[in-house]
Amino acid sequence: MILPLVLHYLCPACISIAGLGAIAAATMSSADSALLSAGSMFAYNIYRKILRKKAAEIEVLWAMRTSMLVFGAGAASLAFYSSSVHDLWFLSGELVHALLFPQFRCALFTPSTKTYGLAAGSLVGLLLRLLTGEPALSIPPVICYPVCSLVNGIYSQVFPFKTFTMLLTFSMILAVSYSAKVLFQRIFTSFPTGGMFAISQGEPHPHPPAADGETEGFTNHCTRREPWLNVGLHLKGHCAFSS
Repeated sequence: MILPLVLHYLCPACISIAGLGAIAAATMSSADSALLSAGSMFAYNIYRKILRKKAAEIEVLWAMRTSMLVFGAGAASLAFYSSSVHDLWFLSGELVHALLFPQFRCALFTPSTKTYGLAAGSLVGLLLRLLTGEPALSIPPVICYPVCSLVNGIYSQVFPFKTFTMLLTFSMILAVSYSAKVLFQRIFTSFPTGGMFAISQGEPHPHPPAADGETEGFTNHCTRREPWLNVGLHLKGHCAFSS
C-alpha cells in the first residue's frame, strides 16, 4: 500500500500515472495466472481423470474455459463481499496450511495414501475451518473451542484451531486411506482361490499361447489389474472380462 501512495502524492502526474498503471498490470497478471492454473488443474486433474476419462481435447478445453469463468466469478464475489484484501490473503494462507499442507506431506512421505483419504481429509478440514468462523467473510463461529470470547462483537478463538484443523485433516487422510485399503483387500481376497478365481500379488503372468483349435483372438487366460491395490485378478478358463 505504500508504493501507490508515494506515486500518487510524491511524484509528478506523468510518473504517477505510469507507476499506477504498472501496478495494475502486475496485479492483473497475477490474477489471470491464478485463474489459468485453477482452471487447468480442474480440467486435467478432475474433469479428465475422474469425471470424463475419455473426453476429447476440445471438450477439456471448454471445461477449462468454463471453470475459469466460474472461479473468476467466485473470486470477484469474494472481493466485493470482503472489506480487506489483506484478510483474504490471510484466509488463503490458512486454507493452504489446513488443507494442502497435509496432502503435500502425505504425497512426499506417505505414498500409501489413497484418493479417498485425500478427498475425505479435504472435506473435513474445509468444514471444520468454516465452522470455526471467519470475520473476513462475516461467518459466525458454530464450533467454539476452549477460551472462545466475544470482543467488540467479534468472536475471538484463542485456542490454536488452525493447527488443530490441520492435524485433524492429516489424521483423516491416513485413517480413510488405511480403511479403504483394508476394505478393498478383504473384498478381493474373499474370492475362492482354488476355483474359478485366483488372486496373486505383484505383476500378472503373461498370457499363455493359444491351444490348437482355439478361436483366433480368444484368450484362455484373462488378467484384470487393480492399480490402487497392486492386485492382479486372474480368471482361469473362459474370459469373463477384459483387462
